[in-house]
Amino acid sequence: MERIVPLSGVTVGIVGASIGGLSCARALLDLGATVRVVERYPRGFSTRGSAISADEKLLLEITHHNEPPPRLEGGGAYFYGDLWAYLHSSLPPDTVRFGIEISEILDAGTLKPALMVHGEREEFDLILCADGGWSHLRKYVTNMQPRYAGYVLWRGRCDLVHAPGFKSWGAFRNGNVTTTAYAVRGPPPSQKCRSGVYLQMGVYIAQPEAEITRPTRGANCRVTVQRAKAPSWFLPLMEKLFVHEAGGDLVRRWRKIVKDDLCEAHPVFELVCERVVAGQVVLVGDAAHLSSPNTSAGGHTAMLDAFFLRETLRRTITLHDGGGLDEALGAYNENAVERSRELGEASQRVGKRYVPDPSHIESPSHLLARLAKGGDVNLSPVREQSSPVRAISSPVQALSSLVRVLSLP
Repeated sequence: MERIVPLSGVTVGIVGASIGGLSCARALLDLGATVRVVERYPRGFSTRGSAISADEKLLLEITHHNEPPPRLEGGGAYFYGDLWAYLHSSLPPDTVRFGIEISEILDAGTLKPALMVHGEREEFDLILCADGGWSHLRKYVTNMQPRYAGYVLWRGRCDLVHAPGFKSWGAFRNGNVTTTAYAVRGPPPSQKCRSGVYLQMGVYIAQPEAEITRPTRGANCRVTVQRAKAPSWFLPLMEKLFVHEAGGDLVRRWRKIVKDDLCEAHPVFELVCERVVAGQVVLVGDAAHLSSPNTSAGGHTAMLDAFFLRETLRRTITLHDGGGLDEALGAYNENAVERSRELGEASQRVGKRYVPDPSHIESPSHLLARLAKGGDVNLSPVREQSSPVRAISSPVQALSSLVRVLSLP
């Protein structure tokens, strides 16, 4: 890639070192900016997380990596830790500083907003908030907060060596409940996972908001989960709904996961911001948009933020001979809001599978009781073909969309 430096001399502070933060760091470094990323966690995430979808062409377009992308398993998703490590390795050493908590932006409405880093004030020309769906810093751009979508993804996993002969891959739906099973690479083989590959199980099911725990402000959904014993209704309901599927293969795996206390509750929240830019402060990644995991768009959309930000700044500032930062950020805001809206609509369409009537969300315990009394739910599971929803699926499509937004030849 030809070296272009429209941001030479521009300093950028990025709060949050997940996929969105690292992607934006790489993208802005390409433009010649001086970039500093700060992360509240004390170390990197190369061994953390679960499955995450991302477009390989977009990943290579952002990183310009000499090494091949991480390995995919049969489920078609990356292990989060692999994707994170790949992005992190594309940055110069010491770009990311760990163990730094940022809860406010100083002078946010000025041309030189600042962060307090280890007690020292550091000023920047641009600050990117990539601190997750439960962002501390979103308030500097908008007062909008994530909205509960009405359902929970219950997830569990086990070493694939403990599931010999497992064949029930894919998604299976009964009524408004869907269970999934796919393979995902985990951390390097260890005592916890000898094969290095997990069988990842999931269940999407409606639950009233009164039954969930809302994440706290600042929580990172990629590394913070609500691990708990499965509720009393969980396994009986799985048995009722899916015992006939694949000779009981799915139910046997859920029994093992529940027995080993390996269930995790992931309440699904959605967010579509009316704006993502305010002055010199920009929201990216989950801080700007949240959607259902069933869209398979979280990591992909965060990388698209980086791609669009880079191309908007490069094209606009180059046309203005080094000026035009405000115009570039305005164009980026327009594009990002449009993509966020499209993703939000896709997420809501997906959610209707599990919550067809948001005004009446039945508790799973009530559903189980109704089935036990001979309720009329069809107990013949139907295989559901997964179709990941992505607002834009490749750098070529992204660039075409960007040209339309900027009205450039």
